[in-house]
Amino acid sequence: MTTRETLIAARALIDTPDKWTQGTMRQGVQRCMVGALCAASSGSITPTVSALRRIIGCWSLTAWNDRADRTHAEVLAAFDKAIEAAA
Repeated sequence: MTTRETLIAARALIDTPDKWTQGTMRQGVQRCMVGALCAASSGSITPTVSALRRIIGCWSLTAWNDRADRTHAEVLAAFDKAIEAAA
């Protein structure tokens, strides 16, 4: 899979608020950003992590995802921008 394909697949795994979580990589059917990347990837997630880091301007996707005031819409917007940049 390309970086773009992995980002698209990961985004699909958390495309609704009930599929997204904070504070843990996975809880039932919910995933955080990193958990979604791991589930969607068929190999190393390093390229997709790097793509998202450039968009969010933060080294730690986990810290960014888990911030108390972070919204699901912001997470999807980050994925959308990373997908667009990877095109």
